[in-house]
Parts: sequence; C-alpha cells; structure tokens
Amino acid sequence: MLRSDPRILEKRLRNRGWNEKKIQENVLAEILDICLSEAIDEYGTQRVEQLITSRSDIEDCVRFAKRILSHQKTKKVAVDWLSEVALDTSSKYLRR
Repeated sequence: MLRSDPRILEKRLRNRGWNEKKIQENVLAEILDICLSEAIDEYGTQRVEQLITSRSDIEDCVRFAKRILSHQKTKKVAVDWLSEVALDTSSKYLRR
C-alpha cells in the first residue's frame, strides 16, 4: 500500500491539475486510512505492507518494494495521518 503525507499528497494533486473535489476526496481518504482499511479487510494484516512515499526518495521506495515482493523481512510501518494532521492547525480538512 503506497501512502503519502496528506499535506504532500494535496500539493502533488494540485500540481497535476486535479479539481478541488477530487483532491479533497483523496486527501480525506488518506487521512482516514480508507484504502488501507479496505486492503486489510480483503487480504489481512499479514499480506498488507505500507510504503510511505512522502518520507523517502524513489530509489528507497523501489528498494523497499523489492524487499517486500521478494518476501525479505521488513520492518512493519504504521502511520497515523489523522493524529499528525490534527496537530497541524493550518489543516483545512479537519475544520468545519
């Protein structure tokens, strides 16, 4: 499962010219772990790995993905974007 800091994801999608509704939908899905939850429901926690793309360069991501695919032991990664974004007072996604 490729993951990204929602604040970085928002910038990436804006730079790609996505409309506001799709940006908001994707950022909120990342904050709330929607895709991760669906993957775990479908495949279980033993078969789902998280790769945080916003904290690594492309080469590191590729190396980590190759280790996962070759069944080498990897450190399980977990991230709580909701808590991180909640601490960010500038986040417009958690304000009403």
